[in-house]
Amino acid sequence: MSQKNGRKRVLEETDYDLRRFGESLKCHEKYQKDAERLTSKVLQTLRSKSKYKLGKHDFGGSYGKNTDVIDPDLDIVVRVKNCQPPFEKVLNDFEKVLRSHEGYLQIRSGDYKKSKRSLNFFFTNGIPVDLLPAEDVKEDELDDLLGEMEENKQNAYYHGPALVEDQVGFLKSQNSFTHTVVRLSKFCFKSWYLGGESCRGGSAMMELIAVAAAEKELTKKYASEFQALRGVMVMLGNLDTLKLAFSRVDDEDDEHREWERVKPSELHRHNTKWLIPDVVGNRGILNRPCFIIDPANPFQDYLEDKSDEVIGKLKNFACTTRDRLDRLLKESKNNGEDDEFMRKLFRPIPKDLTKENDKSLSLPDDILLTCDERCNSIYNKVKIWNANIMEDLKVRQAVKVLKKNLITVVHSTVKGNPDDVTVDDVTDAVEELIENNLQTDLEDANQWEEHSDQFDVMIKIPYVIRGKGYAVCLSMAWD
Repeated sequence: MSQKNGRKRVLEETDYDLRRFGESLKCHEKYQKDAERLTSKVLQTLRSKSKYKLGKHDFGGSYGKNTDVIDPDLDIVVRVKNCQPPFEKVLNDFEKVLRSHEGYLQIRSGDYKKSKRSLNFFFTNGIPVDLLPAEDVKEDELDDLLGEMEENKQNAYYHGPALVEDQVGFLKSQNSFTHTVVRLSKFCFKSWYLGGESCRGGSAMMELIAVAAAEKELTKKYASEFQALRGVMVMLGNLDTLKLAFSRVDDEDDEHREWERVKPSELHRHNTKWLIPDVVGNRGILNRPCFIIDPANPFQDYLEDKSDEVIGKLKNFACTTRDRLDRLLKESKNNGEDDEFMRKLFRPIPKDLTKENDKSLSLPDDILLTCDERCNSIYNKVKIWNANIMEDLKVRQAVKVLKKNLITVVHSTVKGNPDDVTVDDVTDAVEELIENNLQTDLEDANQWEEHSDQFDVMIKIPYVIRGKGYAVCLSMAWD
């Protein structure tokens, strides 16, 4: 076999593995059924008990876009008839109704948070929910709505949920190749810790970058998932100069594409006549050194509120991931297929969390780990024995990061090599993660049931190997 054919074969095999792994990132069928069932009960209750008249609803976010990764939030957008934002009174009414029916609705008692445009709560199985009221806007009224958003930036924030159909439609209209690249990119993003810095909208930002990278790759004779994912990291590595926006395809002969990326060379002030406000909301956004525009909301720039520190970390993490991709592909060419390719590719960044200990995290002082507890659940859970400890923001952040890292490592180990993986492989991978994250040696966890109640918090991550259910359980205590 020639060297060129050998490279092509390795790339095709890697693409197959990435494609299969990308499929595995979709949320479980039971998750979907539970989400639909519980959402239906919430909406039926609100329609019968709320003092506001409600219209139709949509799932927004990654769940609605079909770009969900493992255990997505449920963004439920419900139209409120004859009502305009802000929706503070509506949200108060929704909360009152839900609190009165928590048992029936299977909502975790008392665990509510409100922003200026949404109500956040959890179902008892752990599914997080964002409930967003929106005005009941007809399609022929969208231009007027965009006009209001152009007049006032605050209006853009409040009116955003009303654009959910276009936001969801943009991603839903993409093909399976693009959806795979989007999921792989978001899984990478979930494995990155930005040191406590806010990155609101980061997941949506990654979706748009992935769509652009996939669009470019699909112009080639052979479209490679590997090369598209690498393209995402290259774009992200140039985030401080990236200008990304999309427009609808005007070509009537092109039935397969509804949107396309606007060429960067066209995103300048000389083209304001057709760019503003339909593609880019206003001249101020267009003049920024970098931006990523939501196709459905031209006033939503996902880079607007990103600090220089966040952008710098995203660039560094993307470059690290790009280098991993190159190294792993080269090793596969030289040494044959690597059973640990996915685990090595998606290894969480940064490796050592102790450097963040004084800034944004309060890491546990004692831990107890088991990786082979039998389990039939599909839900990743956090069990709290000491509620007081979770009042500390740095403790909550540490639990969140460690849970996310455990999900990443368990899933990439189990689904990255599904035919040959063993419980011992999962144990080795998790132990390596914990020792790297916490820079500590692990305790012997043989007496799991006897010792678990001495800890403050437990993270439980289920997995399945050849039809048998297990769970990784990490118990943690703080002095």
